[in-house]
Amino acid sequence: MAGEVANVILMDQKFLRAGSTQAHDEVYLALIQRSKAGDTDAFERLMIATQQRVASIAYRLLGTREDSQDATQEVFLRVYKSLKRFDESKAFHPWLYRIVVNVCRDIAKRERKRGYQTISLDEELENELIEQSVGPQNIEEWAMARQQKALIEMATARLPYKERTAFILRDFEGLSTEEVAKVLGVRTATVRVHVSSARARVRRYCERLISRTKERLRNELRPS
Repeated sequence: MAGEVANVILMDQKFLRAGSTQAHDEVYLALIQRSKAGDTDAFERLMIATQQRVASIAYRLLGTREDSQDATQEVFLRVYKSLKRFDESKAFHPWLYRIVVNVCRDIAKRERKRGYQTISLDEELENELIEQSVGPQNIEEWAMARQQKALIEMATARLPYKERTAFILRDFEGLSTEEVAKVLGVRTATVRVHVSSARARVRRYCERLISRTKERLRNELRPS
């Protein structure tokens, strides 16, 4: 059933969870200390170590490669300027994520982003499903095998910005509810509400898209 597929996709922890960041903070501490002392090589290594994750979050928040690249550059500029004020007794990644969220929010406001163009992207994914010549009876299996990431990311792009941010940090980056609350500067109860709502919206989107694609495929395969 379409609902089962969407549920499995959403709850696939191997895909959604990037793993806890706490274990990595000790690894970065020496680089942070050297960077604070003016070691540019250490800062470059710190940037390289975190750049992929920063770019990934920025892309999911902003929706375009161009904006995510601009955001990534701005994030590390702010990190460079602010690193001397970083409290080494605190976890590094939540501090970094707070900068990413703030930069992306500034860019989204400036560009007046409204997310992806829902109709065109929905149709693009539907067309891709159709072009694979997958029969209706196998479309769930094919979708799970080939389109898990696309479905989740397209659904995520349609979330309200606050829900999207909490959802990405909690379910993609694997931060705890408490860590997300610190990053966003809100109560843990607020994070729980945003994440719960986001998960429900993602499930419904996946269900609707798969159901609509199955119906479209049946119509196209029906003898005229």
